Amino acid sequence: MNTFTFTGKAKTTLLIIMLAGLALIGLGALTFGGGSHGHDDGHGDSHGQEEQVDAHAVELQHEDGTHDVTVDDAHAATTEEHHEDMHAEETHATEDAGHHAAGHETDAHAEGHDSHGGEHHGVVGATPVTAGKVLWTNLWVIVQMLFWMAMAAMFFLAAHTVGWAGFHIMFQKVTLGIMSILPVAIVLGIIVFIFGHHDIFIWTNPAAMEASELMASKSDFLNFKTFGIMSIAWSLIVVFLLSRWWAKLKAQDEDPDLKHFRTARTLGAITIVLVAVINAFGVWHWLMSIEPNWYSTMYAWYTMASGAAIMFAVTILVLLYLQSQGYLPNLNDSHYHDIGKYLFAISVFWTYVWFSQYMLIWYGNIPEETVYFKERLGNYPIIWYGALIINFFLAFFVLLKRDAKRNKGVLIFACVMIIIGHWFDFFIMVVPYGVAKGGMGLMSVGALLLFVGITGFVILSALSRVKSLDSREHPYYHESLKHHI
Repeated sequence: MNTFTFTGKAKTTLLIIMLAGLALIGLGALTFGGGSHGHDDGHGDSHGQEEQVDAHAVELQHEDGTHDVTVDDAHAATTEEHHEDMHAEETHATEDAGHHAAGHETDAHAEGHDSHGGEHHGVVGATPVTAGKVLWTNLWVIVQMLFWMAMAAMFFLAAHTVGWAGFHIMFQKVTLGIMSILPVAIVLGIIVFIFGHHDIFIWTNPAAMEASELMASKSDFLNFKTFGIMSIAWSLIVVFLLSRWWAKLKAQDEDPDLKHFRTARTLGAITIVLVAVINAFGVWHWLMSIEPNWYSTMYAWYTMASGAAIMFAVTILVLLYLQSQGYLPNLNDSHYHDIGKYLFAISVFWTYVWFSQYMLIWYGNIPEETVYFKERLGNYPIIWYGALIINFFLAFFVLLKRDAKRNKGVLIFACVMIIIGHWFDFFIMVVPYGVAKGGMGLMSVGALLLFVGITGFVILSALSRVKSLDSREHPYYHESLKHHI
């Protein structure tokens, strides 16, 4: 069969998955315990004192330029003032109570500094964790997964078109279907940002910006106006590129003339450049600014690698589903083998960037940098190590052998696990800064089911609109048909 029909059974299944996701999100919100704090130090009312000390440390830090001394000075100054007040009291009982309070204050400050790098987390340390914060951060996780998966698909199609590749022609419409998720990701992202921007981005809180001179120095970039203008610009560009690719592939289905392929190569070259630019700038605003006092020069590569791994895994799963329904009968083991090699290679590349980023920050041992890993390793160790184990060790050893990339059962297992692994990865990028503990739960699983349902529904809906599912009118179709390795 050369035209795809999105059957009622498939629609029903995907809708049930999405409804189940929404139900889990609702159940998670209703049963959310609350009462905890972002970066909770376990001393309740000492949060206000900790925040006061950290704010004083910020002022000293920018005067003296030394992180360790300033925090100690701030703490010493606060302790000295507290002791003077205690000695002014005339009763021994009051003095004892004062000493007890000072001890708690000391513990709260020491723990807050040790866990969160002093000024780096002063404001967030006093932010209560609510069901809304857990909800919006987890929804932002799947927004980013959807967007960067689709961007990776756009880059894949553009790069192979520019490179005169032929093996992918038979399934390039699946790549186009994954790209079609972009408008959905953008709309969902707008909704999540409107309702949850304070829960996701600390820089949207004026008090937080004023409390930190470091964050205030970035206010020209971290503000609603700049964020909105740049986000709208990137969104309009990717939607325009998506529309051009749809028009170009549709024209090739109706007319096999080489002129369409030539213009598609031009479009591909433009797409590669724009995707690279959007990848860098988009990551700065949509992901890295979640933790505005921390940055990494490898973050854009890291994010795109994670999105590409999800994209290749989804591509394989969709192709296996289509073949199980009688579509794409000419797709052979060599096609799966090559996509499997891409999945294997991008998993290794992701690990290379992961290790490079971690090793350089570990070796530098600068508190403002290492706190990023400390808060994640300390509060979400299972998810942290789970992402590494799945995305590298499992992907490497499962997909290493040639036969594994041709075995459908092995591919299904590997692809499902890799999607879960990179869900962990995006979770680690987004949630821990605002939700020190308790961010993974029913709402997280519900958000993942939403991702699965949205991905499947949009891709299959897009495929139902194409005239030629296997692109047999394309001038390179026969190269893809006879692809054997």
